[in-house]
Amino acid sequence: MSTALGRSENPVVRDIAEVGTLADFQRETRHKAGLSYDRLAKATDKSATTLRRAASGTCVPPRKVLLAAITACGGPTERAIHLWKQARYHQRMVDKPRTPGPPPELVRDKFGMRAALVELYEKDGAPTMAEMHDRAGGRHGKLPPSTAYRIANGETVPATLAQFEAYLDAVEVRKPARRGLWVQAWHRVQNSGPASLPDLRSWSPNSIFTAGQIPNFLIRLYESVGSPRTLQMKMRTGSRLDPQTARRILTGRMPPDIDAFTAFLDACGVKPEARTRWLDAWHRTHAERMTRAS
Repeated sequence: MSTALGRSENPVVRDIAEVGTLADFQRETRHKAGLSYDRLAKATDKSATTLRRAASGTCVPPRKVLLAAITACGGPTERAIHLWKQARYHQRMVDKPRTPGPPPELVRDKFGMRAALVELYEKDGAPTMAEMHDRAGGRHGKLPPSTAYRIANGETVPATLAQFEAYLDAVEVRKPARRGLWVQAWHRVQNSGPASLPDLRSWSPNSIFTAGQIPNFLIRLYESVGSPRTLQMKMRTGSRLDPQTARRILTGRMPPDIDAFTAFLDACGVKPEARTRWLDAWHRTHAERMTRAS
């Protein structure tokens, strides 16, 4: 390696393939530019340590750090953003495992739309609410940060088409063909009418026979009582159900234990006779849940 590029680097860490690929891209771009980390640091106003770590494969660097480095090297920024989003998505999937949401072509109801919009947010690299607000053109009335937060966490769906399109702007869905598929999905859900709402007769806990059904049934229960805010759910349960646990359940994850399960039922106002059926379902799937956890 030439002296211009400084001392040799440790091998790229490849615990997560996509993060390793992003690191390779950063190193290749820097090598083509003939810059050492010290010279790159001066060009970007970032420390050499920060830039070296960003290209190590041990983490996904902040988007601003990545773009500063690639721009200073004269590299392709669109390619950088694409690889960054993939790396960020897979890193978060490892940190917080969840079931991916469906593509717009498969969205048929509000449940599917909620999961799909969470997936869209994650595929965009999980931007901050401030970033989403700016991307939506600062249209505070159409996509307030609090609303963006609830949509991105799977708690609700946009209330209007204008708000839906503001959300698409916020997660950088710009290509006309792709955007068209999302708008079609929006109209499909809206035109499905009352039939798209949860029918508790068909979503009775008596129909739960596998552990994998529990999260979906809880989400349907939540929607049937008006999709309350997670803070409201916390208050209804005397803080037994914290907002973070509620959001995890609402993105399709299993309640961590029976206390969280019963707290979720209480937050949704489940009456004693129905509560018994829910508890029966929980105990009925005990063996499978223990197998999954092991």
